[in-house]
Amino acid sequence: MGWPWAVAALLVVLIGVGETHRWFGNFGLVRIWQGKGIFLFVFMPLVYSYAIAFALRPTAARWLLLAAAQTAAVGCSSSALWAAPVGALMAMCCVLRPTPIGLLRLAIGALASSYVLTIGLLLKRNLQPMLAPMIEEHAFGSQLENALRFTLGHENLLIFGITAMLLAWAVSPRGLAQRFAIALPFAAWLVLLNPYMDHWVGANVTGPSYWRAMWSLPIPTLMVLLLIAPLHVGRSPGRRALSRAAFILGCIAFLVFVPEFSAFSERNHGAGNVGIRIGRPRRKVPDDLYRWASELNNSVPEGSFVVAPPDIGMWIATMHHHAHPLQVRKLYLARQRENLGDHDVDLRMLMTQYVGGGAEQVPHASAHFENGLERYEISGVILRNSGRAVEARRILEESRFSRIRHTVNYELWVRP
Repeated sequence: MGWPWAVAALLVVLIGVGETHRWFGNFGLVRIWQGKGIFLFVFMPLVYSYAIAFALRPTAARWLLLAAAQTAAVGCSSSALWAAPVGALMAMCCVLRPTPIGLLRLAIGALASSYVLTIGLLLKRNLQPMLAPMIEEHAFGSQLENALRFTLGHENLLIFGITAMLLAWAVSPRGLAQRFAIALPFAAWLVLLNPYMDHWVGANVTGPSYWRAMWSLPIPTLMVLLLIAPLHVGRSPGRRALSRAAFILGCIAFLVFVPEFSAFSERNHGAGNVGIRIGRPRRKVPDDLYRWASELNNSVPEGSFVVAPPDIGMWIATMHHHAHPLQVRKLYLARQRENLGDHDVDLRMLMTQYVGGGAEQVPHASAHFENGLERYEISGVILRNSGRAVEARRILEESRFSRIRHTVNYELWVRP
């Protein structure tokens, strides 16, 4: 059985499904520009490959490659701090036997995760006080159910995915693929996806996003092992033709009966309801918002403190030599209450909402905004033209700001 058939089956699995936003195919194709997508489809396969290669024949070069793949993965997603070491350990277990030599190789291979695990423990120590209130108690099994549905949806994909996890090993020939299909699901279900341990896993490994524990399972690979099972039957020319026909029919049946719609369907809007576009790679940021973020950066000295509406402020820090917005994303700022204090976090959020036309229900919001301009020594402001704009303009003028650009929707104010 050649690898092209397996690649073809993988493309069928990834492209054929689009109805679940957190499905692997959406990360690998539709969301390929995100760090999470690169982590899942570039670095995790490298971790599996280098871990297996090291376990088969340990050398210094293979050990370094295993360590480098895990370290690079952290640059794409903080989830790599736990998922990369877990993936490396599980992949090595596919090869090694429980003998003294096997256990020694496993221990040496595990040392390749030392750097990543050290960073993870240091980060956990800093973040755990902030994340602890976000770890809620759940009914038994509910977190696992949510993780399965977030990743596999509610209908036929869920059934097919669970079937692949349970049966991929049984339809694979004896060898590495079969051991891979046994070791990874067994280890994942034993620890990360164990409903008796889900609270501990959420508190100590995955954080509030428990559903990411599903990333420890290479579900698309397991589905591929199920789809290519007919190719293992018979080696004579006649049987080979029949097995390939059965494989093709199986892929067609998957596309017809399993997904609700494909990854490239117009119905696959994603979390931001932005739709799917097939074409040459280009920036995925809304052009108008990105231009205003760039204008603000270019209008104030590097490192200045600035205020912008939430949908503009989040792009300011993505540029070189940027200013510092009071809020990049509300989710990230809320986690800094322990470090910044409630008053500081609330004021940053209020000012960000105020210039965006919000905070209508906050008493004395204009006074808080005026005080915040001096408290943070704000150098630049982007103001949305809204009901707040008249009062905001008065405050900005009294605070020595000058309006240097304006359109129907936005205005740019700066001061020395």
